[in-house]
Amino acid sequence: MDNKIDLTGILAAIIMELLGGTYQNSKTESIQTDRNIVRFIVGFISAAIISPIYEEIFYRWVFV
Repeated sequence: MDNKIDLTGILAAIIMELLGGTYQNSKTESIQTDRNIVRFIVGFISAAIISPIYEEIFYRWVFV
């Protein structure tokens, strides 16, 4: 099952690339050039602390 999902994502990326789309958006360049420790800490806290808490609330408490 996982292989089917991976293949679908790859095919979607290839089709998007052929149609002129890209994975980059207008923020990609600013994120790569404007690095500082505060942005890193905010991103880390968001990914490592807030996101798991949100997932626990959403997936376990809402769909019990």
